[in-house]
Amino acid sequence: MVSAAQSTAIPVAARYLGAALGVAVSGAIYQAIERNRSDELADAAAGHFLPAERAEVQELLIQAPRAQEHLDRLSADDAREVLFVAKQVFAGGIDAVMGLIAVAALAAALAVAVLVRR
Repeated sequence: MVSAAQSTAIPVAARYLGAALGVAVSGAIYQAIERNRSDELADAAAGHFLPAERAEVQELLIQAPRAQEHLDRLSADDAREVLFVAKQVFAGGIDAVMGLIAVAALAAALAVAVLVRR
């Protein structure tokens, strides 16, 4: 026979597992979107920067630990442009992940409404 503690532990464990997987999957999707977008922008800017500067810009776009060092080496106009693009990359990744999470939450709510009938 199943005890009351055991019967409540299963949904709690499932909820924790779902939360952990949700955070992990959304983080992985964000990283993929951010990396893809930063690669696209770095490729588009290839003609504007020298090859050595291009590597620095790419590190800035992925927020490498030495990003401020690289940023300080660029001209003021280039630094402003790189910061603007980096913010666009970040915002684009967050927007995409939040949209995906909203769709998943809506799908889960609909599934619960359909599957759990009184």
